[in-house]
Amino acid sequence: MKKSYRRNLIGEAADVLPNAATEERVDKDLEDWVAEARKKRGAALDLPTVMQACPEFASWARNVGGYLRDWGDLHRVAGQLRPMIGVSEHAWNLAQDRLGPQIATAALVLTFDKHAKG
Repeated sequence: MKKSYRRNLIGEAADVLPNAATEERVDKDLEDWVAEARKKRGAALDLPTVMQACPEFASWARNVGGYLRDWGDLHRVAGQLRPMIGVSEHAWNLAQDRLGPQIATAALVLTFDKHAKG
């Protein structure tokens, strides 16, 4: 989609929905949220807590990857199970880039668990 045409559509949408956020504002909000999440990484989740909070994923992960020793193992297994819940490789790579591998992995684990429970 051409940029000028896209801007026109955004402008028209803002006319129709005067309180709607512009694309630039949404991007800025996302970047701010990511920056804040990166600052809070000192209070990172530990692996046993994630596995206990997501028992459906934990069961699948053990069947696929065996014993998960660290975040690297969890990250590898999450990447293997990702297609089962319809997360594209592009979305997975983007999440890792924007959030970092640990937070992206935790988000995918939670999403997988929720998906598996229906």
